[in-house]
Amino acid sequence: MIDFKDTVFFLGGNTPKGFYAFLTELYNPFDKWRMYIIKGGPGTGKSYFMKKIARELESLGVSVERILCASDPKSLDAIICHELKLTIADGTPPHVLEPRFPGVVEQILNFGDFWDETLLREKGMDIRSAALMNSEEHKNCARILKAAGALEEESRRLTEDIVLKDKVKRFSQRLAAREFVRKKGVPSREYLRFLSAITPEGITFLHETVNTLCSRVIAINDPLRAVSPLLMAHLRESALMHGLDIISCPCPMDPEGGLEHLLIPEIGLGFVTVNPYHPLPQKPQRTIHCERFISEEKMKSVHGRLVLNAKVKTELIEEAVSHLKSAKECHDILESFYIDAMNFGELKNFAERTLEKIKMEQNLI
Repeated sequence: MIDFKDTVFFLGGNTPKGFYAFLTELYNPFDKWRMYIIKGGPGTGKSYFMKKIARELESLGVSVERILCASDPKSLDAIICHELKLTIADGTPPHVLEPRFPGVVEQILNFGDFWDETLLREKGMDIRSAALMNSEEHKNCARILKAAGALEEESRRLTEDIVLKDKVKRFSQRLAAREFVRKKGVPSREYLRFLSAITPEGITFLHETVNTLCSRVIAINDPLRAVSPLLMAHLRESALMHGLDIISCPCPMDPEGGLEHLLIPEIGLGFVTVNPYHPLPQKPQRTIHCERFISEEKMKSVHGRLVLNAKVKTELIEEAVSHLKSAKECHDILESFYIDAMNFGELKNFAERTLEKIKMEQNLI
């Protein structure tokens, strides 16, 4: 099992398909997991609650994976404790979570118990206005990313015939033979995560997680994203065939398509795509330049269009980010109303009681 200690990932984010999330990665309801789903408004302390529980569990020697919010990377969407089979997650929109087996697997934590409804109703008009503006800005972001996604799809079609696929396959086989060690009799496990997200701060790439999990990094330098999805697909398949546990990281611009990054912590190796959206901050052990896998002759006929698509796509993503910033401003206004109406003293006591309950259930006392 992969040790997710000191790691941060995104499980959901803004994509050309709207908000897209790997919510089934949060827990397995058929494998003795315990899931706490938090319900409440913005600014009601959901992220504070999870950060507090995470710190307390870590002080007891428990590894905690933190899932960041793509709309505000300073906040948490969830914490996952794999060794305890325990998850606590924000179950409010856009990542709506509802219990499948209430009371058996999932427990609802209602933070509405700690707010003053009278104060909220007094600000009802302002809350509705800010909420509607927030929703509209997210819709604007989604429409713009959909246009950027159309360019991404066109570029993918254009590169279909210029990539030397057999050469990519042979190279990936040699690379896998050199780097992967076969594990006998042990089934492999694949985890799906986003290593990057389109946020109000721009494209946020979690390079510190790569450094935490992988002592060696092989950079796939592919500015046009023409070769890396195919190369990553071959490496993923080979790693799974070798019985290795992997973390597969799709591109937020194509969440159902090819992988952008592949992490294999048990051998300390990560394959990371490098392009203008997320350059590697540290020097990789090796860099694979993808121009070697492209037909120069065929590239001439599509190069201009690919460059134009990339330029316009970048401009569209920047515009989408501006709408996310506006949405965040609306969200901050909403938070201010709920913060004023919350009894955080009672919430703190509730956090302590919940922690004690978790410690008893997990035999940590």
